[in-house]
Amino acid sequence: MYLKQPTTQQVKLQHTLQTLARTLRDQPTPAEQVLWSHLRNQQLGYKFRCQYPLFQFIVDFYCSTVRLVIEVDGDIHVARQEYDHLRDRYLTQAGYQVIRFQNEQVIYSLPEVTATIQTYLPCKGQGVK
Repeated sequence: MYLKQPTTQQVKLQHTLQTLARTLRDQPTPAEQVLWSHLRNQQLGYKFRCQYPLFQFIVDFYCSTVRLVIEVDGDIHVARQEYDHLRDRYLTQAGYQVIRFQNEQVIYSLPEVTATIQTYLPCKGQGVK
């Protein structure tokens, strides 16, 4: 079985996404910093990636083992609700679970946020939700 050769446009898009993701990793929001400090180094038992290119998007946090996408939404997302809904639907139809938290939830209610995330993470040795 042969894989189709990516087009020049696809290669350029992937390069652009990787460059943008790197920039976003270097300049996280305060809420992203807080959540990342609890997701990194497998503190919840699973490996998460930060600012990860997935299809034509960059997701805030991603766990490939359970195909979980976590988004932390700030004020800009108020004006982007339709876009976010379409993006979530696209990812869900592709087999990913998407959960969203507001900046304030992450900063002021971190234990509840991590508890919610853990409901999407099966205990090691069990099947994926």
